[in-house]
Amino acid sequence: TDRAREQFAHFQEARHRQVILPPAPDPPQGTTCEGPGGRLHRVRTFPVTNWAYSRKVQIKDLLEMDLLAEAGVEILAGSDHLNREVRWVHTGEIADIAQYLSGGEALLTAATGLGNQPEQLRRYVRELAGAGAACVIIELGRSFRNVPEEMVKEAEAQDLGLGSLEQEVPFAAVTRRAHTELISSAHTALEKAIAIDDALNVLILEGGSLSAMMELLAERLNN
Repeated sequence: TDRAREQFAHFQEARHRQVILPPAPDPPQGTTCEGPGGRLHRVRTFPVTNWAYSRKVQIKDLLEMDLLAEAGVEILAGSDHLNREVRWVHTGEIADIAQYLSGGEALLTAATGLGNQPEQLRRYVRELAGAGAACVIIELGRSFRNVPEEMVKEAEAQDLGLGSLEQEVPFAAVTRRAHTELISSAHTALEKAIAIDDALNVLILEGGSLSAMMELLAERLNN
């Protein structure tokens, strides 16, 4: 029942926000609604947790994209973190791009603005990891023939996913494809959240018990 309660809180959050966002602060511990005959029902809500009510787009999903696979994408560091969530895909060449990230991004770059000093390259990786980036994928050929070892070692130390592309790939096409998948996943989750929330609201207004709500959640969520 604890898992079902967490799920209920997440569905309520999605319904109110109309988008899928990182967990918000805990909601109020209770609210009151009016049922048939003016009877008031006390409805308890539960803290929002990190349970995901939709399939998240992960680094491994991005790597399986045909545009990247055909360009020879290879993971050089962070292979143990390929299930990390990707919330957005960005491209950028400036060395201090980390300050413009908010976490969960996959960054595509040709590394043209990074410089070639070892400390510059290590700092670039550290800052991306500090900003919460999911991974960085470097297209070879313009700046590097191979990803510098300093970057690979720093990425391993920082638990940052680091990959390379052997061939040029149109970054705009990659971001467009990835964002379509991200938005589609969010829309599907929102539709599911609304349908379950509607069913729960009907059950609450009819005076349904907590066990009945748990059964409904289990049925809709295939638990």
